[in-house]
Amino acid sequence: MVVPLLKESGEIRPVAVDRELLRRDPALNPHIRRTLERCMRPWRALQGPDTAAIFRQTSEPGQLGMSDVTPMNGLGVTIDGAPLRHRLSHVRRPGSGFTHAYGVQGGASFQALSTGLQDA
Repeated sequence: MVVPLLKESGEIRPVAVDRELLRRDPALNPHIRRTLERCMRPWRALQGPDTAAIFRQTSEPGQLGMSDVTPMNGLGVTIDGAPLRHRLSHVRRPGSGFTHAYGVQGGASFQALSTGLQDA
């Protein structure tokens, strides 16, 4: 009897369901509202309508930094006809918008990462 009410109106409150049940069947115990609240909460979470969830992504300046090393071999850069094997190291501070990029010859190593962070 309760599930059809919840499916009809996904936003119906337990108080309204309680009143409607008592209106339909006055012989019901008038103290079922708390039980309805306890039962409706998990039903809504699992079976109810989808709700929009917003996760704000805020970062304070100086609190967060991101670093990435990307291979650039596919660009076809050559020196004297020989392909240049290099990577681009990129450091970004999302709080302030600061960004720094530099070229690294060879692979991504701890030394390349630390040099990039120090230069930034």
